[in-house]
Amino acid sequence: VYTSKTRSLMDGTEEVENAPEDTGAESQAHAFLPKPGDVIACDFRPEEAPSGGAGDIADASAGTQADAPAPPTTLKIMSWNIHRGYNVKSLINEIALADPDILFLQEVDMNCDRTDAQDVGGEIARTLSLNLVFACEFEEIYSPLRKPADQGGGVTGSCILSKYDFTQVRGIVHKVRPVEWEFPGPLVNEPRQGLHITPFVMVKTPLGNVGCYCVHLEEYCGLEARLEQFMEVIEDASSQPRDLPLVIAGDFQTKAHGIARLSPWYCGDWMRLGSLGMSESEVWEDMLWTDLELNPGFFDPFDDDIVTFSSHNGWLKAKTDHIRLRGFRFSEPAIGGHLTDLGETNALSTHRWLSVVVVPDGSSAAVEHKENPATEALMQAEEAAE
Repeated sequence: VYTSKTRSLMDGTEEVENAPEDTGAESQAHAFLPKPGDVIACDFRPEEAPSGGAGDIADASAGTQADAPAPPTTLKIMSWNIHRGYNVKSLINEIALADPDILFLQEVDMNCDRTDAQDVGGEIARTLSLNLVFACEFEEIYSPLRKPADQGGGVTGSCILSKYDFTQVRGIVHKVRPVEWEFPGPLVNEPRQGLHITPFVMVKTPLGNVGCYCVHLEEYCGLEARLEQFMEVIEDASSQPRDLPLVIAGDFQTKAHGIARLSPWYCGDWMRLGSLGMSESEVWEDMLWTDLELNPGFFDPFDDDIVTFSSHNGWLKAKTDHIRLRGFRFSEPAIGGHLTDLGETNALSTHRWLSVVVVPDGSSAAVEHKENPATEALMQAEEAAE
């Protein structure tokens, strides 16, 4: 957990307690970096004003309570692979305009040279006054093999941020590891070590509890291994109470198609030929999402043909980024952010963001929302089984 001293350290406002006298703030920050597999939390929301005496009562009687905003009737969910967090101020502006209630971020740097040694997730949470969980995936090793725009020295991971309280925080450390990064890292000029971890957070919203998974799957493997890795998240979600609304969001790395079939990195299994004529996300649809025995009620509020990622001068395009919902009705699915190619560090990200407005299935919100097709199909299957 982010202790008070690590929080103040990341803010750069206080010295670390009991730190050696001959170490500077930068080396202190590195000493307190999380390790791969760690899940840390920090609440950057302002503290509630304490209840007080006669003055507070007078203010209330003057109409303060009447001016309080009405409780929300919907929730806005947003997911974005921010590709390390270059141009963090512009990222913050983009996120602030979207104004999500629950935000999922992937590839978030902490203390890496390439992103000016910033705590990118902490800076976003601090500026926007959000509750934050950071799950550390990889130590980005400082190395002469790296270009300046890729230089490490810190760690990277995934974040879940929200305007609301967290009542449960944990991480799913993936046992399925198609790649041990100590080997391919130097080959692609990105030496690193670590693992993949999916943070789970229970968010206590005004509309009830929402279980949230932030996914960032392995890129350098094949479709089959990636899907097997994702099934560990599905297994965990299947163990959740049936009436608990759930969100699985993030970068699924579903791009093993098109010219990627020529690469042993992106398509390292028999599915490079076995999925000819289909995109990887379409294969997932057939193998997982339409199988009611495997899929515990999740559905996709977005069209199948959207493009959220591009590389190799546009020759490789894919829907790699996803939001999957269970127990919700939805409206206003949106996609945003300028889609850029790899290496354009002056851009916001190599991925587009996704957002959607939701209400729990049991909500009586007086707004027009689409029905949940996966829930309806699951109910029909259960009725037929009975």
